Amino acid sequence: MMPLLQKTCADYGPGRIITVADKALNSGDNVVFLMSKGGGIIFSQKIRGASQDLQSYVFDPEGYAEERGIVQQADLWNEKDGNQDKPVFRMKSRIYRQELWVTYSDDIKRRIPLDVKQIVCYNELYARRQKHKRAELIAKAQKIIQNPKLYDKKK
Repeated sequence: MMPLLQKTCADYGPGRIITVADKALNSGDNVVFLMSKGGGIIFSQKIRGASQDLQSYVFDPEGYAEERGIVQQADLWNEKDGNQDKPVFRMKSRIYRQELWVTYSDDIKRRIPLDVKQIVCYNELYARRQKHKRAELIAKAQKIIQNPKLYDKKK
């Protein structure tokens, strides 16, 4: 990622780059590189598998701002009965000192502390949709268990 960003800066000369990526690019080397160049980062992170401190922060109801109706639905799932109410959206943030592993010029990784802003969001519409998808998968799995011959791939 670093060579691509360096080329982008050289070719187009943007003043500041905000990188949005998933967990796969959330390495200490990438984060420190982006921050040292004056850029910003937005990386997603799952709560499952996160540190106990982050999980405690996420599940503490204190500090969330809550709004109804700001999340827009744009699919057929929304048109079903029971999905018409205005979903809730919650968000809170904090500055957090995070320890990152960074590769130095001698190819040895060392921990360095870096202040990052953590933003936690909850989207009720997304949660409902995921719950619905899980229920569909469970129902399909139960049908397979009850009638395995119907799903025999050898036919």
